[in-house]
Amino acid sequence: MKEVTVQKKLVVYVVPAIAYEGISKQVLLQIDALIERGYTVKLIALTTVNDNVIFELAPKLDQENVIQLEQPDAYLSVKALKGSPSVALQISKLLKEWKPAVVFAHTPYAHFVMRLVKLLSFSEEDKIKLWQYFHITQYAEFPLTTWRRKLINVVNRHLAKRFDDGHIFVSKAAKEDVQQNLVSLKNYRVIFNAIPFIEAEQHVDSLEKPHSQSTLPYTIVIPGRIEEVKGQLWFLGVFKEFLRRNSLKPSEIKLILAGGGSLCEEATREIKILNIEDYVSVTGYISNIAIKRFIYDADLVAVPSLREGFGLVVLEALICGRIVLCSDAGGLKEIVEDGITGFTFKTSDDDDCLKQINLIYHQRGKAILDKEEIARLLHGKFSFEKHMQEVVSLIDNT
Repeated sequence: MKEVTVQKKLVVYVVPAIAYEGISKQVLLQIDALIERGYTVKLIALTTVNDNVIFELAPKLDQENVIQLEQPDAYLSVKALKGSPSVALQISKLLKEWKPAVVFAHTPYAHFVMRLVKLLSFSEEDKIKLWQYFHITQYAEFPLTTWRRKLINVVNRHLAKRFDDGHIFVSKAAKEDVQQNLVSLKNYRVIFNAIPFIEAEQHVDSLEKPHSQSTLPYTIVIPGRIEEVKGQLWFLGVFKEFLRRNSLKPSEIKLILAGGGSLCEEATREIKILNIEDYVSVTGYISNIAIKRFIYDADLVAVPSLREGFGLVVLEALICGRIVLCSDAGGLKEIVEDGITGFTFKTSDDDDCLKQINLIYHQRGKAILDKEEIARLLHGKFSFEKHMQEVVSLIDNT
């Protein structure tokens, strides 16, 4: 009997850019996993891509399947709005040629452009299935406080009702934020972010073998982009007060901001103003592998976000067996249960954050987390295999 070859579906991802940040990481891990499962995947970046990031996170993605449209801004700026019709027509031409089974659009800029694609150029026969992927609590981060934002949101609400086939949210917090402020579609999924890991049990077991109390200096790492919303600048003030209260020397403790970002220089200036240069270092942009190394070597991983859709670095820290201290912003509290899988504090609350740092620091050398509960999280709720099963199910049932 002749063997029948089943052709897997074509999937298209539309993103503003590919860079060293969490959304790009989740997108590329997903793309690589789909290619491994036999799907054809094409990636459209509205601006540009960092080839090193693709090589590191999605080595199976061929360069010929990566399209860069080289727009000037990677966010929904006035300039981006003006250029959106032209960009939409370029994408429309590509999609008519490719005929994908589904298109995943990521972040507000790509959401808007893909709604225009469906508005401007698709006939009934050429309809595409458009799933909008929401990674952030975008209305908490960018509240509707100006007439321009309100106007754009009115337009987006109308277009979303008409053209969005479904919504994907990385957390319940992201879902509530969008559904309350944009539109609530019946066709939606909450697919928690996830990352693949090797021998996670071995990493979690390291919680039973904590660093010796004599190991110095005690190292706190804040991984990720240095942006206002990520809370690094706020945390510097808390850290300064923690040093003062505990009379700590530079040989006893250090803080590492592991990443670059728009506020990298401002963070460096703030460190000088606070006179804590001997305690704090800023790495600038580094690879995902380097960030993971910093996480793995840390005594404490801090995620002091003021707004957060999910918090992928928290999962990475748990996989590496590190103690996590994070704010309760957005989706972070959906990952970390205070005192069980990590520690949380009230967002931007200096006193609460100080209390938690003191608690963790003065219990260094002790096993203070529930390793079995962490293992259940990593293998269950936040399993990458479960994550991909949900993505594949969505594609195959579209």
